[in-house]
Amino acid sequence: MVTGHSRGAAVANMLAKRLMASGFVSNNIFAYAFATPNVSTSVSALPNIHNVVNPEDFVPKAPLEKWGFGKHGVVHELPSLSNTEMSSYDQLHSLMNDHFKKLVGEDHLNYTGAAETSEFIANVGNYAPTVQAYYETRHGVGQLTTYEYFMKLAGVVGGGGDIADFSTASASFPDLAGYLIAGGLLSPRIFHAHGPETYLSWLKAFSS
Repeated sequence: MVTGHSRGAAVANMLAKRLMASGFVSNNIFAYAFATPNVSTSVSALPNIHNVVNPEDFVPKAPLEKWGFGKHGVVHELPSLSNTEMSSYDQLHSLMNDHFKKLVGEDHLNYTGAAETSEFIANVGNYAPTVQAYYETRHGVGQLTTYEYFMKLAGVVGGGGDIADFSTASASFPDLAGYLIAGGLLSPRIFHAHGPETYLSWLKAFSS
């Protein structure tokens, strides 16, 4: 069995596919990947690779399907107001939040469904309709590529970047900034949608 979260999920997804193609008995290989990014432009719907994704999390939607990317295996979505009736979702989310608070010490901040995240991904695709455009097309006053903008975002997320510099760069990407920035800081909902604590808390809610 192979497993992982986020980048670890991408590795688990690709490793399981490679093991199955390398002569191992496929029925003996299982992958459970959480928040799995898209990993390839040539994917296989292998039933033993399970991708658990939060539809409100933008990481599993990157690199963009618009660019031809996908993930191996089957996809299982966590509950969201986009795929679950409201009263059932509220009950499930309350259970999930109890576990999340024990892990993180604060309430879980969710989106009101996946629409905001889907719009964000669509806007990324508008700025960068192709992989080449992602790396080469420059935007706004700052004349940044979409790649350069997301590298600034990665720096802030990793703790080595400057949020003020990122906020300034966001002026060149107004259709993305509203999703990413709240009150001059990175929106906590981004982390609450993607963090391993969120995925673990949902699993605990199901088991309880």
